[in-house]
Amino acid sequence: MALTFYGGGSAEACIRTLIAKYGYNEARSIIEQRVVSKIVNTLIRWGMKPSLVRSLTGGLTWTILQSVIDPGGAIAKYIDSRDAAPNNGWIDVAY
Repeated sequence: MALTFYGGGSAEACIRTLIAKYGYNEARSIIEQRVVSKIVNTLIRWGMKPSLVRSLTGGLTWTILQSVIDPGGAIAKYIDSRDAAPNNGWIDVAY
């Protein structure tokens, strides 16, 4: 969702093509090497502590790939993690 919004869909299309061409695991490796490492290095250069940066960006690759492969599932997991009974596999709707 966020990738589509920011990139106008082009980032999502690029990642889907990357997965189709190289497979999921290789695409994950490429994203970690090229995208996540640049984000980490930039945040460290801006003055953040390396340990904090790595803890914040630890699941970034998984988040990027999941939001491209299954955007509905990513949204559902996000909502489930913040509802009345977090992370139980159900979305609880309170009135």
